[in-house]
Amino acid sequence: LVREGRAQGWRRIEWETGDENLIAQRLYDRIASLDPVKRYRIDLA
Repeated sequence: LVREGRAQGWRRIEWETGDENLIAQRLYDRIASLDPVKRYRIDLA
């Protein structure tokens, strides 16, 4: 995905994961930097 993003001129790759997804977070911590922004939402339905 990184190779494709560079080839396409992308500026970044972003994704989200749940707080409980600790196994995946260990991988993400090795390959990416953690964005300090927290996300909030209001469900309307």
